[in-house]
Amino acid sequence: MLDSLKLELLWLIIEQEETVISSKMSDAEIIKYTLEQLKAQMLLSNSELIDIYIYVQSRIPLIRDIAEVQSVKILKK
Repeated sequence: MLDSLKLELLWLIIEQEETVISSKMSDAEIIKYTLEQLKAQMLLSNSELIDIYIYVQSRIPLIRDIAEVQSVKILKK
């Protein structure tokens, strides 16, 4: 189970103003990117990595929507 700190950090990574996530990335690339970013900021056990993998995989459509909105915001600047 993911605690609130990990979830908050995960969504901060996803919602970064100039995020690397784009609609052209595959699901696997999005998952890999978010896991790598989270691992760079905190120590995670194997079971936590699995939980995060499953969580991110289940939120791919939402993550893609957020990335699309952010790319539009960047283009308007």
